[in-house]
Amino acid sequence: MQPRPLPGSVRPARARLDDGHRADVYREACPARQALDRLADKWSMLIVGALQDEPRRFGQLRDSVEGISEKMLTQTLRSMERDGLVERRADDGYPRSVT
Repeated sequence: MQPRPLPGSVRPARARLDDGHRADVYREACPARQALDRLADKWSMLIVGALQDEPRRFGQLRDSVEGISEKMLTQTLRSMERDGLVERRADDGYPRSVT
């Protein structure tokens, strides 16, 4: 029988991945590490924060994330969409919004 942790103490989770390895953020293939790598950059976190309450149009995102250029916003949104972190929804009208 394993000892129970003391109240208020923390120990790592013992999850296993599909390949049988223990989940470990120090392994490159760990899904948690991949998510951290994707969200750890400055702009992605700010964009996620700006989108947390409601979908926004590109211009609304640009205005709410101070200091980001249109080029950087476009590149970041494209990579976030590719990774499944945001989705671009085509409304009947123009312009489109990001959720």
